[in-house]
Amino acid sequence: MNKAKSLIKYILIFGFGIFIIWWIGKDLTDEQKTLFYSSLKEANLWFILPISLLALLSHFLRAKRWGLMLHQMKYTPKTMNLFLVTLIGYLANLGIPRLGEILKCTYLNKYEKIPADKLVGTIVVERIFDMVCFAAVFGLAILVEFKTVLHFINNGLFKNSGNSVSKLIILGFIALTGFLLLKYFFKKFPTNKFVIKANEILKNIQAGLLSIINLKTRGLFLIYTICIWFLYWIQIYIGYQFLDSLSHLSIGSSFAVFAISTIAIAVTPGGIGLYQLFVMQVLLLYGISESSGLAFGWIMWGLSTIILIISGLISLFVLPKVNKKINLQPQIL
Repeated sequence: MNKAKSLIKYILIFGFGIFIIWWIGKDLTDEQKTLFYSSLKEANLWFILPISLLALLSHFLRAKRWGLMLHQMKYTPKTMNLFLVTLIGYLANLGIPRLGEILKCTYLNKYEKIPADKLVGTIVVERIFDMVCFAAVFGLAILVEFKTVLHFINNGLFKNSGNSVSKLIILGFIALTGFLLLKYFFKKFPTNKFVIKANEILKNIQAGLLSIINLKTRGLFLIYTICIWFLYWIQIYIGYQFLDSLSHLSIGSSFAVFAISTIAIAVTPGGIGLYQLFVMQVLLLYGISESSGLAFGWIMWGLSTIILIISGLISLFVLPKVNKKINLQPQIL
């Protein structure tokens, strides 16, 4: 019976992986697929291994950084569990945006017995830090490659964006109105069951947010953060060696490509479609042909996606096994 359950579980996991691949590739045109396959044939594939290791190392350091915040909250989750659920989260986000955050909280709650709402608070902190780091990276890119980045912003990113700005203003107004209504409801009906439960959840989220403010290992947290973003960037620079037509490009150009491509990843699930387009448009400004720019975008995006799919699926297999004989009681310092 247990063998049958395991077989069914593995089939479901494998099927999920196939679904992710189909979901990502279903919107690709025949031309895009042909370009992707042809770029793989042209590429120097020896660089797949170092870039893959750097990508996995960045995910591992992200898991270690997450652990620092949880330690501040008096929980001591195993680093392996943090790493595995982080990879599972990335895998899930490829299919459905933000599903990964839910699964990370769900799995860590299951295996480490940490309250999910406190985990949400730490994830919110991570997202805030991601935004700060992106702003820093973008600022550095402007300092290093001012003309290139400015040209892209004026002619690519914000071109014909009047409707988008209007939509953002409307959404901001709706969000503010909703917030004020909720605030009135909470104040007017403090004994309501929904209000009591919501306040409890908000307190736990606040505890997660405060974990970074009171963090005793801020220096280590900052070192992890710098290393994570350094590893993200260096993959782009090393990736130039995939194609002979890009191997001569400077370090400065890689800052511009990294900063702009990060926008694409933030805007669309996994950056599909937009990542390749943004990379191509930036490389055009450095005299790289459209075909080579697109090819590089497809190679880097494809490799990153394959790494997340494979490592995420492996993590789904490994996570229950490494916790099979573990006492699932919460670990309190």
